[in-house]
Amino acid sequence: MKKNNQKRKLMYYLETFFFLLCSVLSLYELGRDFLYKVEWIKLLKDSVWLVLAIIVTIGSFLRAKDVGTSEDDDERDRYLTMKVDQQAYRITKVLLFVIGYGLFAWGMILSKSVGYNEQVMVIVIISAVLVGLWNLLLLIELILGLYNYLRK
Repeated sequence: MKKNNQKRKLMYYLETFFFLLCSVLSLYELGRDFLYKVEWIKLLKDSVWLVLAIIVTIGSFLRAKDVGTSEDDDERDRYLTMKVDQQAYRITKVLLFVIGYGLFAWGMILSKSVGYNEQVMVIVIISAVLVGLWNLLLLIELILGLYNYLRK
């Protein structure tokens, strides 16, 4: 491996370590806030920061792994990448469905017990967005399937 690639890889690994540390601290803060029963908006804010830190950590790690690899992927690597992407798409679709409808049910249960307040409205809106994304993915999948069917 070239010296320049080693430096870049080291920088990406340091960046990954830094954001992993940020993720752990954010998770600790979220747990502490949950145990001390702070306002739900602070819990939501900490959850968003945790998700962002995890995404950046994963992105930095993947960039670090990619440094120094050749640009010419063989057919097997492309096939494996396609299969992994397809599996990730399916998992994402199932998670959007389960989390979206789960939050919707939770919001409805909360609305029956405590009435309609801001917390219930936020939960229902988040669930509507997740279910909307699931419907959009399903629509795109159907359109692509129809396009491939008509093309043949």
